[in-house]
Amino acid sequence: MIRVAMALAALTTAVPAAAQAPSDSLAYFQQFDRFCLATGGDPARAVAAAEAEGWIAAPQAMVDEAVNPNAPEVAIRLSGPADAAPARLLLSASPPMADRGGLKVRVCAIEPAPGAGLDETRLTALVEARLGFTGAMLPVWVFSGSGPFVDENELILQGREAMAARAATTPIYMLNLVPSGDGGSALALLRMGD
Repeated sequence: MIRVAMALAALTTAVPAAAQAPSDSLAYFQQFDRFCLATGGDPARAVAAAEAEGWIAAPQAMVDEAVNPNAPEVAIRLSGPADAAPARLLLSASPPMADRGGLKVRVCAIEPAPGAGLDETRLTALVEARLGFTGAMLPVWVFSGSGPFVDENELILQGREAMAARAATTPIYMLNLVPSGDGGSALALLRMGD
């Protein structure tokens, strides 16, 4: 999803002066925490959090390009005008997955602005300090709860059937540290279950 969004065409949009793109690893993580972790990856809550900080809706053409069979529900918010290569809040939801009991997977990610050069080591430390545990298989952390977070990393080793079974009773989150287009890193939160 993040790489798809990076390839989207940029269109001009007006932006309120209050919007701020994250410029370093700490600022980026703090926005990710407010937009994705604190909202549990819920699209409406994440959009509201971003818009409260001045982020704006992406042009519809950008959203339309991101929609695909695996992500028919997409929302994108930008930290600045589309033609200025801003940071992007990306939200998507899968259709119900037959092989996972009809569960949906939701994604909440912030693609940093080009050149942000976010540091993987620093982001890892910030994630682990916030969650209160280390990842079982870095750079992935699996958990439930909304704070305090409950370490569910064993689900990675138990397989996707175990993860789907657990997600049928409580939402399971998978926080991933992913490469960004500029050689830096970014964070993506996947939520399985309602």
